[in-house]
Amino acid sequence: MADAPTQPASETDQTDSAPADETADTAGPATLRDHVDAVIGDGDGTARLLDASFGVQTETEINALIDVIEAAEEPHSLVLDGELSQRVLDAAAQHGLDHIVAWSTGEFVKKPVGTRVLTADELDPPKPDAEH
Repeated sequence: MADAPTQPASETDQTDSAPADETADTAGPATLRDHVDAVIGDGDGTARLLDASFGVQTETEINALIDVIEAAEEPHSLVLDGELSQRVLDAAAQHGLDHIVAWSTGEFVKKPVGTRVLTADELDPPKPDAEH
């Protein structure tokens, strides 16, 4: 009977470690370009806030984005499947974001110096021969 509890415990350990390994393998895109490819273009209004290592801090809808930026710890970059507004740009700049890549940009009355703003089309395109 002592063997019976030992086997389920080891099976539990194996199943617990398997999702962790899967999470590590599917942790998400590793570059800003990868995040842009993953987020922009679906038209679903997704915004993804990234840390300095391009890890996902949070993903949200555009209408909640300013609150998410204000609550984030040391955000670095933003990828936005929609139009970047002056309000979002101002909030991003006030919280130290270095990069914003959006599907499109609106007209800006003021553009912060410390935050680089690009559209997905302006970001360097992926190299088609990189896979060969």
